[in-house]
Amino acid sequence: MQTDFTALLGLMGDNVVIFEQVPAGLDHYELLGTTMQAEVSNYDRVASLPDFRMFTWFFVIPGVVLVGLAVTALLLDRRKNDDDADVTPEVIGERTPELV
Repeated sequence: MQTDFTALLGLMGDNVVIFEQVPAGLDHYELLGTTMQAEVSNYDRVASLPDFRMFTWFFVIPGVVLVGLAVTALLLDRRKNDDDADVTPEVIGERTPELV
């Protein structure tokens, strides 16, 4: 670019028509630009919030604890049911009806 500046001017000359349309585009998007500019303070406030990567653990840890409690309750209930099952010789000696 520094050695052949005239070629750059020639290239830019080819794009004059495009650059002439820029003000119309800026006018078209002016409302969008002013709305976004008005929201910069809100974006800054959100950016100042603490890191949300740790926020996940506020859901994961209680979930793991609840699953652990549920599994423990199921295992304790199963052991209780197994301990309550009293198999006596009378029960074993009874005949079961034949399946037809």
